Amino acid sequence: MLHKKYFIILLLIIVVLSCRKNIKSQNNTIHSNNIVKAKENHVPENKPEKEKPVSHISPYSFTKGIYLNAYTVASKKFLPILDSAAAAGINTVVFDLKNMNGHIFFKVPLKQEKKGRLKPIVDISSVVNILHERKMRAVGRIVMFHDQFSAEQDSTLRPKNKQTKEAWKESKRRKASWLDPSQPRVQKELINIIEDAAKSGIDEIQLDYIRFPTQGNLKNAEFYYEREDSLIALRDSTYEFRNKTDIIENFVKKVKKICSKHNIMLTGDIFAIVAWQREADVKNTGQDI
Repeated sequence: MLHKKYFIILLLIIVVLSCRKNIKSQNNTIHSNNIVKAKENHVPENKPEKEKPVSHISPYSFTKGIYLNAYTVASKKFLPILDSAAAAGINTVVFDLKNMNGHIFFKVPLKQEKKGRLKPIVDISSVVNILHERKMRAVGRIVMFHDQFSAEQDSTLRPKNKQTKEAWKESKRRKASWLDPSQPRVQKELINIIEDAAKSGIDEIQLDYIRFPTQGNLKNAEFYYEREDSLIALRDSTYEFRNKTDIIENFVKKVKKICSKHNIMLTGDIFAIVAWQREADVKNTGQDI
């Protein structure tokens, strides 16, 4: 009888332990399923990629440079030229991003009617890498106010002829080439082009034709800032009229802010006669050094 009681107690213990094991197993299964579902429902965060820091080559104590147009940079001759240049001690290469014709040689967003001027044959990042591998500085040349494409396409961007009230141009025999440096739309488009170039990894931006026109009948040329100043003076008798130097200086300051933001250098080409600093030349060009 005693053995029978022990047997019953042992049987009960086995049943209890078995039930606890099954419950634990079920709980583990539920917990495991919850983990799987949680993983399936988990959406990884789209963390914004950090921009890679752009490395620039600082100006050398003595610059030995060459200039190459965009077509040469985009050709098979580019690398052999660089090899020869490196052997000759060249440490800086200036190449076109926008030329006198108004053609833009790298990708920039443009309105449909202006896409004819876009010739994106230069990949700035690629050119910069190639030059940096040879310890050469990359300098992008951007022509400012001499722009045949824009001058021909939109005459409202040019100075006005005081006599005819039509768009002014420097020569009756030639196509119009000069834009009005004080025209806000002209400046805005150039600023946008410079901004796109500045963030491409280039070491330096070089402004060319950063001046007013000097040829043709300049006495008949009326610029936007002159008309604007005249209107302001009618409302404010104390207003001080601007000159061409003021226009160029203020524009360069805007460009300088862009270059400083992207930690690159800004340089400009000076019209040769300005080196003499004659008052008439400074007054005509707007360049005062």
